[in-house]
Amino acid sequence: MVDYLVSLLGTGDVAILSRGYGRKTTGTVRVEVSMTPAQCGDEPLLLKRKHPNLFVLVDENRAGGLNYLKTNHPEIKTVILDDAMQHRKVKADFYLLLTTWDRPYTSDHLLPAGNLRDIKKRSKSAQAIVVSKTPLVVSQKDKNQLIPKLSVDGQSVFFSGISYGEICDLDSNLPDSSGFTKVVLLSAIANPLPFQQEAEKRFNVLKHFKFKDHHMFSREELFKLRDFIDTFGAEKPIVLTTEKDAQRLKEHVALFREKQIKVLYWKIQTDFGSEAEKFNSMILSI
Repeated sequence: MVDYLVSLLGTGDVAILSRGYGRKTTGTVRVEVSMTPAQCGDEPLLLKRKHPNLFVLVDENRAGGLNYLKTNHPEIKTVILDDAMQHRKVKADFYLLLTTWDRPYTSDHLLPAGNLRDIKKRSKSAQAIVVSKTPLVVSQKDKNQLIPKLSVDGQSVFFSGISYGEICDLDSNLPDSSGFTKVVLLSAIANPLPFQQEAEKRFNVLKHFKFKDHHMFSREELFKLRDFIDTFGAEKPIVLTTEKDAQRLKEHVALFREKQIKVLYWKIQTDFGSEAEKFNSMILSI
């Protein structure tokens, strides 16, 4: 969603402020393309690499990060914060609440029992709600039945899905056109099921190596991946991963090259379908 908003708003006077989950650093860090996920987190690094001219900042203290931007970069007019509704010290001009189709916030629970980071009545603070990961097969009738359960204060409700795009080579970052069919999946994201289901529709999935979200892959774990691939002899399957995981795997490119393992990553984007124009107009009018 943050990537979608950046693509819509442009990078001229826009900044991203994130916690930088999974990084080994602390404090205020401006993200550069040359950094590693350990320095700034995988998601901020992904955004910076996709939008090189974008100002990306990580700070576990969101209010402190905003003060840094206000003091040092007055040219920044719009700041997008991810996963920040629960930060009471931050007052935003516009709150966009995201919830998933398969587990809407009204049916969820606070951490650690569920995925919620704040109490449900805080949803009233949101000016709009987006139901993400909505399947393409969902009917308008089903959407209309869900809207009253989510829009507790008359907010606009939008439905977005995942659009799968180019498959690119981890080493070169160029689109792949080799016509492969057999794949081994490798992922470390919060919910890998949509990724696996889409891969199974298009390819012969031999195995899925799954790790927890933001996992930093070790050489030993990648050796196990290599050992499995080597069992297929000369006809080695390719490794297919997510664009987010690719940020953490890039530091192992030399290993993959040495072991003759081809690793590809699958780009995705948020897709609002017929609701895109209405959603875009809302954001651009803020």
